[in-house]
Amino acid sequence: MRQLLLTIGFCLFLLQTGIAQNVPEKSTADFDTENELIISALDSLTNLTFFDLKKRNYQVKKLNKYGFRPGDVPAYSDSIYDFRVSHIESPMNLAYNEHVKGFIDLYSTRRRGLTERAMGLANYYFPIFEEVLEKHGLPDQLKYLAIVESALNPTAVSRAGATGLWQFMYGTGKMYGLKVNFYIDERRDPYLATEAAARYFKDLYNIYDDWLLALAAYNCGPGNLNRAIRKSGGKRNYWELMPYLPKETRGYVPAFIAVTYVMNYGPEHNLYPTPLIALPQETDTIIVQGPVNTQYFSQILGIDHDQMCLLNPQLKQQFIPKSLDQYVLRLPAAVIPQFERQRETIFAYLNPPPPAAADSLRVNSGNRDSVNMVLAAAVEEPATVKIRHKVRKGETLHKVAHKHKVTIQEIKTWNHLRGNTLRIGQSLVIEKPAPKTKNAPQMAAVQPKGDQQNTEPKQAQNDLKKQQYYTVKPGDTLWSISKKYTDTSIDELRRMNNLKKNATIKPGQKLKVLIG
Repeated sequence: MRQLLLTIGFCLFLLQTGIAQNVPEKSTADFDTENELIISALDSLTNLTFFDLKKRNYQVKKLNKYGFRPGDVPAYSDSIYDFRVSHIESPMNLAYNEHVKGFIDLYSTRRRGLTERAMGLANYYFPIFEEVLEKHGLPDQLKYLAIVESALNPTAVSRAGATGLWQFMYGTGKMYGLKVNFYIDERRDPYLATEAAARYFKDLYNIYDDWLLALAAYNCGPGNLNRAIRKSGGKRNYWELMPYLPKETRGYVPAFIAVTYVMNYGPEHNLYPTPLIALPQETDTIIVQGPVNTQYFSQILGIDHDQMCLLNPQLKQQFIPKSLDQYVLRLPAAVIPQFERQRETIFAYLNPPPPAAADSLRVNSGNRDSVNMVLAAAVEEPATVKIRHKVRKGETLHKVAHKHKVTIQEIKTWNHLRGNTLRIGQSLVIEKPAPKTKNAPQMAAVQPKGDQQNTEPKQAQNDLKKQQYYTVKPGDTLWSISKKYTDTSIDELRRMNNLKKNATIKPGQKLKVLIG
């Protein structure tokens, strides 16, 4: 009875004191310095371009159950935060204190726009995480750790070289079966990396029999955690161990608790997921045989190349080499039937013919000889080229690596660097694959069978396009539909569907589109 009265009292207190207000930003220089890695992961979402900011306003109206105004930043007392955290159902010993409070302020106030982006990404990634965690019998809330680690940016790279959604270091990733080479970094693969993370979580929990200690060990490694336990005189309570942990780990568990809180109480803080443009709700996989240049492949399938890169972030060079003859590629589920129907024709474009077949084609094709040579060259494994990066004021190895989408260790290897310090004006060597995309439109010149060999390149490419119907969804525009189906421009959509220039489209309406 006493607990029931307490709960009712706090609920009334919420209604009376949880009033929306614009909270001024406080001085947090020390906090930001101590937690640079966590904040850097969140800031990495700033330049990602696959968020639908226009559609967000439509979603906010549906999710804003407290009637907050745009720009309102709700603030609450410590007692309310403590009450809410203690009532989150969890097998972990979640606690509210000053350390957690600083991160709640970070995620709900100071970086709230980026938090909403992470919440939008969670709609895509969390179902993947939940399936794997459930399979291994692990707490569902471990999914929130990926927001602390990478802010759900699959290509995030820390200054130490930790990579991907779960921020695996090279050695740990290799220990759990994640392959890393010039072409592929499976630490970026949402499915493979989550499977590896789940196995690592289980191993750490079996060692420490405490989830907060297991989380700390995930961040700093079992060796560092064991040293902290020895230095503390054998303490095994995270909060008592905190002063003995490495500096970058001390805020790690408080950040996890803060993210767990914010993800459970987002509407109470006027926080709502930012919708995504490029990540589809349903995906499926196909088996492909290299060599495959994903830019050409996406053009043939009629999907945006950025979308293909987002669905397959493990492909560092956007290229599948010929050494990978059974590679699993993830695509929007809607294009899989089309691909399977045209698999043979598509790979005739993507793969050069054997030498004997190539000679035959050249004899019979006459003026297509040069096109065949271009195609054969285009699908060879790309050579690397070296570029120079001049270090500017304020740049660090982390920033340079993020800009060029390489790892810190690769930069250090290419430039024979021992430390992490850069000087203004320093010239760094960066290795990149040689660009080969300018000849992509000529690929359609090679035809695999019979009379198709006499078809002109443009006509052959058009023959691959098929008309189908697309059902308009809430929030769709002609522009967004044309982005989904790159073979269909806005003008073509209007022409094929007899739409006037200022015509509007409605949810449920069926539109003709071209699929490449």
